[in-house]
Amino acid sequence: MMKNYYYMYVFAVVLTAYTVKTTRLYPLLIYIILLLILLMWKRITIVHFLVFLCLISFFYHYFPHSTSEKFEIETAETMVHTFSGKIVTSPITTDTYVQFSLKEENTNERILVTYFKNETDKSEQVNHVVERLYFGNTCTIRGKLARPERATNPYQFDYRTYLYEKGIKYVLDVATMKNVTCLPPSQIAPILSLRQTLIDKAMLKYDADVAAWIQALVLGNRSSLDDETIELFQRWSLSHILAISGLHVGIITSIIYFLFIRLRMLTVEVVECILIIFLPLYALIAGGAPSVWRASLMIVVVLLLRRSTYRFNYADIVSIVFLVLVIIDKYIIFDIGFQLSFAVTYSLVFSSELIRQTKSNLFRVFQISFISQMAILPFQIDYFHLFQPLSIIVNLFVVPYFSFFVIPLMFFFFIALPVPTLMTSPLEVLFRLIHEHLLHILFYIDEHVYYPFIIGELSLIEVCFYYVVFMTMMRTLQAKRINHSFSYGVLLVCVVVLFAVRPYVSPVGIVTMLDIGQGDAIIIELPYRRGVFFIDAGATVSFAQDEPSSRVFKQIIKPYMYGRGIHKIDTIFLSHEHLDHIGSVSYIIEHFQVDEIVVPPYFEQKYLQAWKENNVHITEASIPSTIIRNNHLFQLLSPTSDFQSANENSLVLWTKFGEMSWLFTGDMEEQAERKLLQLFPNITFDVLKVAHHGSNTSTDRSIVQNGKPNVALIPVGKGNRYGHPATDVINLLEEEKVNIFRTDEMGAIQYYFTESEGRFVPFLE
Repeated sequence: MMKNYYYMYVFAVVLTAYTVKTTRLYPLLIYIILLLILLMWKRITIVHFLVFLCLISFFYHYFPHSTSEKFEIETAETMVHTFSGKIVTSPITTDTYVQFSLKEENTNERILVTYFKNETDKSEQVNHVVERLYFGNTCTIRGKLARPERATNPYQFDYRTYLYEKGIKYVLDVATMKNVTCLPPSQIAPILSLRQTLIDKAMLKYDADVAAWIQALVLGNRSSLDDETIELFQRWSLSHILAISGLHVGIITSIIYFLFIRLRMLTVEVVECILIIFLPLYALIAGGAPSVWRASLMIVVVLLLRRSTYRFNYADIVSIVFLVLVIIDKYIIFDIGFQLSFAVTYSLVFSSELIRQTKSNLFRVFQISFISQMAILPFQIDYFHLFQPLSIIVNLFVVPYFSFFVIPLMFFFFIALPVPTLMTSPLEVLFRLIHEHLLHILFYIDEHVYYPFIIGELSLIEVCFYYVVFMTMMRTLQAKRINHSFSYGVLLVCVVVLFAVRPYVSPVGIVTMLDIGQGDAIIIELPYRRGVFFIDAGATVSFAQDEPSSRVFKQIIKPYMYGRGIHKIDTIFLSHEHLDHIGSVSYIIEHFQVDEIVVPPYFEQKYLQAWKENNVHITEASIPSTIIRNNHLFQLLSPTSDFQSANENSLVLWTKFGEMSWLFTGDMEEQAERKLLQLFPNITFDVLKVAHHGSNTSTDRSIVQNGKPNVALIPVGKGNRYGHPATDVINLLEEEKVNIFRTDEMGAIQYYFTESEGRFVPFLE
């Protein structure tokens, strides 16, 4: 093994995991070529080279390949199964559900068990069962088994992949807790039971707000914090404060040292033995997140190595902990908390000399905060597709506040659980007074100066280039070459700016028909980002209240726009006023800049006023006419008269992308189609957006034969209750030899085009 070079093994493991996840082999091939160069330069030996190759081969077969996953258990929506196995995660209990993972005894498959609380089960019965659910229990459970839902749109959260990277292939929906029976607790259960007992005691002793922060910062349970606060911390890159990590473990280690050594109660050797035993137990009590395990094991390894003759630097220790955790749990490397935790740790280790040179403790905290933020920036952009520059400044003040005041105070409150309330209540009052003002300031900043850079996804090459520049900047700063360091800092800013401007130099445009179920949402991105247009932006509808749900916007439209780096929409064309075509517009206006909305004649006025109040220009189209937006031509063809029907009055657009002409039809029906052919008898188009989700009230044979399309796009919900698309429509398109793309079978449909060519790419293929 290469002492002082363990991080190279970690790098090999990370590249192998990336290759397995993305099925791209070129990073590993480049890495092996670099190893060969090092071998030729005699920087490594042939033994080391062979060790690297063996390591890569082992982990390539060790990590799970989601593309070749095999499902061992037959599933069906109506099929009820009974399973026996062991609980392999700590159960999560909220006001609405209970959830844990079960390892099935026959197949060894992991199953995510979920029970949604309902009125059928009395709360006492539910609590009675839940209180006896522990890690390691053997249980028999009856419920409906299914495979997790997969993403059907670009950048949409993929629940199936998310669970698969945790070793889970199935979800089991339990109708009642009467279907869950467990044997007595396992050996490790008393520790996990202690965690719940401490949570309960904190809730009883302290004010609800104080107890919530104790649970989050000491016991790793954020369920009592309100969603607004959690989302606020996420938006401003402060989530690391809420995740128990090195900062928290360092504080509790310092407390133990202070209590037993400074007060001369025990020797250093005895205290170190206590820490070696206590910290893994604390990792379990604190919820067992990757960050707390990393921090706890780091200290344990350091203490153990002190007792040995071997000497390792901190980079080696971090790398050893990394490799141990990955070998124990092959899925942990895909956990975002694990990735962020080690990215920050490595950055601080490699910057340790610079931090040691700083004499001011306060400035040292600022340094650590800045380095940590810059270290995780590519991860943040890749996962969330945005970057808030002001978050670096906010972190510089919020992190010291939590480090020196909030977290130590929460540990004090935790230790003081047995102390009479009368003695701790003055501190509670002080904490609430100060903390409420801090949160108020953060919410004020969030409301008035939240202007994130929406950047989009990053490639591996871009990430590597960022880290090369970042590490070079830190090394020159450490060497006190200030001018060089400043130059690299400017270059680093330029790199981030280049991330944001990539679409503006791309000659490729994209038309994306999103899969939003039974509704339309089409996004057009012109080459060189000359313009961004929507044609409809539907939503699912709550029939009880006849109002659009925010689900489509939050889970599909917003992630897509963030993933593509879209922050501004030039024009939204709305075909008609049905919510499956306009339901997400209000949410889009609230979160993105929208310059204009174009609506057809006879559009209901009740929607327009609300949009005008958001400073959006409303254009009521005159038909027929031609409008040009961002040097792109749209011909508005229908409706030319009032058909007394919202569907028939759909705005119909004709335009070209590259060499292909398109007809967007909304929900127009046969009467409007015939009128369209009367007015434009020579109209042709290469691509037809099939009207009304493929209903048999639309897509008359005459419009297909007259238009001569090569491609038909059908936005339609999977298993919809209307039976769309109609068999007659599909048969007609097939008879006319039209290529059919439908969202219920293929997911989102994307058309990539340049001035001279284009190609269709179904997301699920």
